[in-house]
Amino acid sequence: MTLGFDFFRHKLQWPVTETPAWANRVERWYQLDPAAFVLADAYWTFQGSLSEPPGWLILASPSASNFTDAQFAASETPSPAKFVHTLPNIRSVALLQLMKWSGQVLCLQKDPGTIAYALNEAFRLVEFEETTVWVATVRQLKNEWAAAFYKIGREGHFQVNASSETPLSTRDAEWFEWLDSSSRKYVAEGYEIIKK
Repeated sequence: MTLGFDFFRHKLQWPVTETPAWANRVERWYQLDPAAFVLADAYWTFQGSLSEPPGWLILASPSASNFTDAQFAASETPSPAKFVHTLPNIRSVALLQLMKWSGQVLCLQKDPGTIAYALNEAFRLVEFEETTVWVATVRQLKNEWAAAFYKIGREGHFQVNASSETPLSTRDAEWFEWLDSSSRKYVAEGYEIIKK
């Protein structure tokens, strides 16, 4: 089987200093942890290229919610409003509000190969359900946070982002940068992937 594959990556400095363009669409956006914020901001940035909603959304969360857990544990006045962000699946709520979508969501943590594991799950879903699957992931890079969306479907099932300003070779390098060397061998086992 031949799969269509597209990849979008977005970074931002944390903490943010400006109100996001999407603030009026997400209730209490200012309470979001960095992971939830950068996922929402990435979607807002790439929504035109992501186009049609997926059949499935897989939220790949390397390190689960460890960053937010540590902040919660260190806070002098822990509150229920902050505690809820220690649950990894909660980081998808703002994203789903922006997407105006209420479909099937999987939340996966399987380090050190979380992203590779999520991509393989996406390939299997595409094979068995003939649908488009998005894998959304986020990670901390020193004082930056980065989110990525992988869009996977059968070739011809969705429009690939052919007008990307990023050259394919650079995008491939960025894609592999997200996968550690021990988990790369598990990606796309038995599939031919078309990246355009």
